[in-house]
Amino acid sequence: MGTLYFYFQGIALKLFGDTIWAVRLLPALSGALIVPVIYLLGVRLYGWRVGLAAAGLLTVSAWNITFSRFGIASIPTVTVVVAVYLCMVQALRTGRLGYYAGAGVLLGIGLQMYYITRLVPLVLLAILIHCVITQRLRIVRSVRAGLLVFTLGVLVAFLPVGLFALQSPDIYNGRIDTVSIFRPENRSGDLNDAIIQNLKTHLLMFDWEGDPNGRHNLPHTPMLDWLTAALFFAGLISCALRAWRWQYFFPIMWFGAGLAGGVLTLPGEAPQSHRTLENSVVTALLAGIFLGEAWQLVAGPAMVKRLARLFTLGGRPVAALTVSRLLQFAGAASIGGILLFVGLAGEMDYTK
Repeated sequence: MGTLYFYFQGIALKLFGDTIWAVRLLPALSGALIVPVIYLLGVRLYGWRVGLAAAGLLTVSAWNITFSRFGIASIPTVTVVVAVYLCMVQALRTGRLGYYAGAGVLLGIGLQMYYITRLVPLVLLAILIHCVITQRLRIVRSVRAGLLVFTLGVLVAFLPVGLFALQSPDIYNGRIDTVSIFRPENRSGDLNDAIIQNLKTHLLMFDWEGDPNGRHNLPHTPMLDWLTAALFFAGLISCALRAWRWQYFFPIMWFGAGLAGGVLTLPGEAPQSHRTLENSVVTALLAGIFLGEAWQLVAGPAMVKRLARLFTLGGRPVAALTVSRLLQFAGAASIGGILLFVGLAGEMDYTK
């Protein structure tokens, strides 16, 4: 794994001292930042209702908040990954080279952080192939210059760690090789059986039996509450039925890539909510897709006016963006509260 995150962690420790609070500051801020980013992603792809629903669900996600409370590189990496997809979506919508460059630079930065970023190019490649199949040469002509800019952005940003990876691939890939399910010593029996069993275990973690590791989760508790789980599966089915459109194909591929981080690693640790942490965001997005689009179907003009009265300021309806900002503040406050609680608990002396 690259060390970029730890440089920023060192800056936080330098500024705020060698305290638990300083160690947990960056993950807490990163976890809160995902909320407005996923809102923007949902708005750009599916409309403001989906963005608002996804942001709201992510704000109260125990999965996301849990990993925002201790000092590891995973949740900041997820923030960077979501930002990569937002820039790429904007690039495809507008054709502006600046968005392609931004996506490339962010991906290069992410590749210097936690391992889950390595699956992002596969998701982007799958989307490109999907667009080529469905839109033929039209998509190739519209993105060829952008893809060149994107690639250059990745290479420039990833260059420091990329050179090290080329020179010392065993060290760079050491942790992945250690936990890989493809190593015979990491599994008992046939590889295909191990992968299938891992897949079943991980698919059941959302609403049946979650991560048993007490650092990641209340042991064996489902990763999603029953309502979010129901909305998530409904959203997944909804996207699968419209997968010929890349906007709905994208979250399916993102979910699969996020799941692969757990499925293709040690069976004895399954289900793994840490290596599948991206799916704390993807599940909120998929649930938001179903909830937001269902809201759009039932919300006629009269219904919209009635719902608008729930959010009024001086008799005037509050804009969706303002509601989203309230959700963002709520998410930051929740994470900050947990950060304060855990930080104080960590500094207590339990020997007395």
